[in-house]
Amino acid sequence: MDAELEVSRESVRILFIDDDSIVLKAARLLLARQGYEMFEARSAAEGRSLIDTTSFELILLDLNFSRGAMTGSEGLNFLSEVMQKAPDSVVVVVTAHSGVNIAVKAIRLGAHDFITKPWRNERFLEAVNDGLAASRQRRSVRQQAGDSETTTTSLLGHSRDMDLVRHLIARSAPTDASVLITGGAGMGKALAAEHIHRGSRRRDRPFVRFHVALAPPDRLEAQLESRIREAEGATLLLHNIEALPQSALERVGEALRSGVRILSTTQLGTAELEGTVLAERGLTYQLATVEIAIPPLRDRREDIAAIAEHYSRVYARRYGRDFEPLDPEALQRLSDHDWPGGVRQLMQLVERSIVLGRPIAELLAAAPPEGAEGGIGAASGLNLQQSERRLIERSLLRHGSNVTRAALELGLTRAALYRRMQKYGL
Repeated sequence: MDAELEVSRESVRILFIDDDSIVLKAARLLLARQGYEMFEARSAAEGRSLIDTTSFELILLDLNFSRGAMTGSEGLNFLSEVMQKAPDSVVVVVTAHSGVNIAVKAIRLGAHDFITKPWRNERFLEAVNDGLAASRQRRSVRQQAGDSETTTTSLLGHSRDMDLVRHLIARSAPTDASVLITGGAGMGKALAAEHIHRGSRRRDRPFVRFHVALAPPDRLEAQLESRIREAEGATLLLHNIEALPQSALERVGEALRSGVRILSTTQLGTAELEGTVLAERGLTYQLATVEIAIPPLRDRREDIAAIAEHYSRVYARRYGRDFEPLDPEALQRLSDHDWPGGVRQLMQLVERSIVLGRPIAELLAAAPPEGAEGGIGAASGLNLQQSERRLIERSLLRHGSNVTRAALELGLTRAALYRRMQKYGL
């Protein structure tokens, strides 16, 4: 039987990432005759945005995107990211005859197959259908394992700080080491934990999450015990570990010793953790075999434009709008902003711009100065909930997202402040 007949064409999505419009057109026509839907991306940035919004069974990846590039380094670097973001998608690399050695290297890194340009149509379809069959098998295995998640949002930015974050994730993920992820609100700590899980040997086992600060105090220990049991032989993510009460620390230590892999997040630095009950029980070092610090946007302003462009594509696609590259004025205004709410705040502004059809520069220009009454997008005549949110935002901004200090200023416990931050998406 012809291999292509073994794969159902219903709802099959194929992404081809290549900067050559002629190559994309040839592939699109060939695949259309076979009944397949092909999406196109002419850069890694476009491909990244599509992968974040659409699940693809097969990804065809050119190894050189920039004009005149021949080393394949761009494609090889992006290949690693694609495999982490879309573990069920099968990647077939596409390269010129002279790049066969590079393609072989890509296969060693995890690509399923390679196609050389110019291709023979029979060989092209053979690689496509074989890749789709492999993708179907992967998804079947994951469904049997009870894990329906197939994509993980990108950790965006190519500053030295974010390159280090990705390096630490790649090094620590395949191990069973405990990892502590630090950073301010909205910076992507949970996302980094998801990337670690995706790259681990336990990725087909449960990924159990527990928000320490959001648990009712009278039921915290019981809920924690339940999550630990769920995570036996698997991975447990503890959000906001600085809120762990002393009575729960012994159970967390037992979980570590019993083989549960624990990933944890905190808005405190390691020095500040030294003053908590975690340090008193020696648990800080057990939870932080590896520490990954996600820096605030104000310390890596060169990443802001790439993040904004990415989510402009994502939200334009989500809301059925045409994507328009950000103009220099908008990029400059975004870069000049300090973003106390982190990537989450930047995403919200970009989404608002797409939904309302208003330029980002206009929205930023209309916003009060940071730290002033209201914050970005504030309206006059705030109701009680809006006022409470703005009060919390300003306190967190004054204290550099240090929840402990903000809670003291606001007269709240850390747990109460965390619950309000969760409520308002801070």
